Amino acid sequence: MELAKYNVQPVQAYILLILQSLGGETSPTELARYAYEDKSAISDILIRMEKQGLITKTKEVNGNSRVKVKMTTKGEESLRLSAERGIFCVR
Repeated sequence: MELAKYNVQPVQAYILLILQSLGGETSPTELARYAYEDKSAISDILIRMEKQGLITKTKEVNGNSRVKVKMTTKGEESLRLSAERGIFCVR
């Protein structure tokens, strides 16, 4: 409920936390692995997050079809607000 005020779903906050843990940038496949989700579910989540401005997706320049996911400033702010409100229980 707390995150709904900021238009961020709990699963999106979790994806942002994973992205931060991986240095702010990674592939959708890597996100799926860490989030214990299948690739199609992650793809749907990332599409929504990109529309909200929480992440950007870019294709690598070297000609292959790899995509990189990167957290935006808005994503960083949403993650910070999530952490401040105790959404995550980190041990």
